[in-house]
Amino acid sequence: MEILCDVWEGALDIDETILHDQGDVAGLIIRLNDMSGGHHKDTYFDNQWMQAESFLRAAYFVYNPWVTGLANYDWLMRNISPGCTVVFPDIEVRKLGYSPEIYADEVWDFLQRLSAILKVVNYTGGWFLSVLSHWPTGDYWWARYPYSLCPQGDRVRWTWQEFRQKAEQYGYHPDPLKQCPGIPKLWQCSGDKVILPGTADRAMDLNLWSGTRKELETWWGIQAPPPMSRLDILWREAVLHGWNME
Repeated sequence: MEILCDVWEGALDIDETILHDQGDVAGLIIRLNDMSGGHHKDTYFDNQWMQAESFLRAAYFVYNPWVTGLANYDWLMRNISPGCTVVFPDIEVRKLGYSPEIYADEVWDFLQRLSAILKVVNYTGGWFLSVLSHWPTGDYWWARYPYSLCPQGDRVRWTWQEFRQKAEQYGYHPDPLKQCPGIPKLWQCSGDKVILPGTADRAMDLNLWSGTRKELETWWGIQAPPPMSRLDILWREAVLHGWNME
């Protein structure tokens, strides 16, 4: 079983070295946009994209129902990083009074355009299915939060070993009620409840892949870059932050 993290500007500056060394994290899924007040780029996306070069990396894009599917597509294509080959459209924003049929048709138009160019894996959860009248099949990044992996109430602090042990004990069960319209290939199992080493003392969303690292790389469609040494990572951080290494 492999672990991936999804991050956004509120995650602050995570320590990729610790995620490598202690978490053996396979990939980072980075938020491209914020739609509060209208589409604009996540302030941390470009920096985090560079810092994630030693992981499998992808962008997640928050679909905006206040504009058309075409407008969502146009904005995404203008702002996506050139090296990004996998996009996870995040479809979970409600618009009061918006027809489920129109919402579904606009999302469908957006996905048809995007999937002609990039690998597309939709993100949503069972709580949102009724908001669209119909959903595409295919691979999904599915959200479901069992108590043992996402404790209720106060946030908890676990080591990476503790989380991995809990995940292995629970097993890969993203969709026991069979709600997913497609295949739940990735499972978001922890919704901002667990603080782990290297996550800037913030709770981070944790995701599971049921197969091997090699199988994940094949599904991703690209080979993971070779692991960076601690010195390589520190040097890259120095360049990004303008530190004097002399």
